[in-house]
Amino acid sequence: MLEIVDRNIRITRGDVLPITVSANNIKDGKDYEFQVDDIIRFKIMQANNVNNVFLKKDFKIEEVCFEKDIEMTSSEMKIGELKSKPVDFWYEIEVNPDTERAMTIEGYRKDEGPAIITILPEGGDSSKGGEA
Repeated sequence: MLEIVDRNIRITRGDVLPITVSANNIKDGKDYEFQVDDIIRFKIMQANNVNNVFLKKDFKIEEVCFEKDIEMTSSEMKIGELKSKPVDFWYEIEVNPDTERAMTIEGYRKDEGPAIITILPEGGDSSKGGEA
């Protein structure tokens, strides 16, 4: 299951996470145009502890565009321990991290709080004694 509402993502642990990334340039109000060799970084962190990163994946822009499709694989989305209840994490999407041109597209907002990704329990295999 994948559900994206506003800034919040709900996904079943182990499902593929496809996201289309675009950005608005705050300075002039126009859409940001990704340039060749720009880097988009998607990062999932422990809620309330941004130093505990569970996933960090970079995507390189290969042609000028206003939006980029990125995807986290099924194995990358097996975040944290197998739990029987939903677990909230924080996530962040940045352009050109680790440079003077760094820009956060999505993440913590002063007036709205963190961008949340909720990982739902994956189904167990009852024939092997697994449980959700």
